Amino acid sequence: MWDAVRSLTAAVDGLAGSALWRCGDEELLDLQQVLETAARRLSAASLRLVAEVDDRRLATARGAASTAALLRQLLNISAGEAGWRVTAAEKLLDRVGPSGETVPAALPVTGAALAEGSIEAGQARLICETIRRLPARVDTRTREHAEAFLAAQARDVDTTTLGKIARRMVATLDPDGAALDDEDAVRARELSLSRDQDGMTMIRGRLDAEGAAVLRTALDPFTGPAPSTAEGPDPRSPARRQADGLIELARRALTAGDLPETGGQRPQVTITLDWESLQKQLGTAELGWGGPVTAATARRIACDAQLIPVLLGGAGQPLDVGRASHTIPVGIRRALVARDRGCAFPGCDRPAAWCDGHHIHHWADGGPTAITNLVLLCGHHHRTIHHHGWQARIVDGLPEFLPPPWIDPTQTPRRNRLHHLPAMPDPPDRPDPPDTARRPLELVTR
Repeated sequence: MWDAVRSLTAAVDGLAGSALWRCGDEELLDLQQVLETAARRLSAASLRLVAEVDDRRLATARGAASTAALLRQLLNISAGEAGWRVTAAEKLLDRVGPSGETVPAALPVTGAALAEGSIEAGQARLICETIRRLPARVDTRTREHAEAFLAAQARDVDTTTLGKIARRMVATLDPDGAALDDEDAVRARELSLSRDQDGMTMIRGRLDAEGAAVLRTALDPFTGPAPSTAEGPDPRSPARRQADGLIELARRALTAGDLPETGGQRPQVTITLDWESLQKQLGTAELGWGGPVTAATARRIACDAQLIPVLLGGAGQPLDVGRASHTIPVGIRRALVARDRGCAFPGCDRPAAWCDGHHIHHWADGGPTAITNLVLLCGHHHRTIHHHGWQARIVDGLPEFLPPPWIDPTQTPRRNRLHHLPAMPDPPDRPDPPDTARRPLELVTR
């Protein structure tokens, strides 16, 4: 085995050092095809290693939660890629059962095509997903025929075209579109979250009709356009509003405090950064699930958050964990809600339940947690205040906002009137009503 690997490594080294500029055009194209076939066969061969690692339960021996987790640690690959390799080894290869018997591959034609280099890993993955999603009532013979058909098509078309062929095939097998009964539909639910190269999290999933109805009904109140302001109508696309709505829905669930405990405590968003970075808004912080964010973003999140001080040693190890403290106590928040009634930013109609308490003079800079230094802001306008040049202040007991010079060179203060609509004044010189109109209503029974 190792002799073959050494020969392969030497061949790759030789290719990397070769003078490709000496090759003719046709030779260069031929080399491209040969190398592609070799790379595909090599990926298929690596699946045999994955299968052997899985069969030996090496993940347990090495303290990993699963074979996929072990591959992530060992090869520095994504969770999605590691999971796919384990699935591919299970579906495309013959395996040895607990009693030593041979367990045939679930998708042998696809596995053979990948092993000979006729199809690439992306096509094999698409075939696996397509066959997996066929309704449970599709019999074994039909599944085998569908797999062989897709594997044959994959030899002649690219992955995008193969996807279209696969969708048409599924429609042929299920012409009425009633692919799943209730139980099958529930079992087919799935949701995955993976991080891309930009640090954004990609969401991919499937829901049955009932699950989708529940989600859409819960999201609907959060996805409408915000009211128009002096800057114009809400610029967010429908997709952006859906994303904002999902985040707001989750934020409301966390705020309500009704979620089950995890690890002995209520679910909570955690963010870690050092005190100096928080004060100077320099450097980065680390979110528990979301990865790195800027110190300025951490400063905005910390405006209305539960804070737990942690004393770190020189090597960054925790030495002492203090008790949680809220930057805005319940009593002060109630007073804040009574005063602002909702997002105080000019033109915003978001209710108080959707809002954070923003420290006008940040508490990290010595600002007090007092009603005179706080204002309610929805998530969108909280980001606006922190990152886009707007300033807030309290005048005559009410918040007002100064736009940046590029919006209004005079920086005329603005207030939100939507939560404090003026009452119509009494007409001048209105005569007093007769005494009978002032008498309380009496209920007369017969």
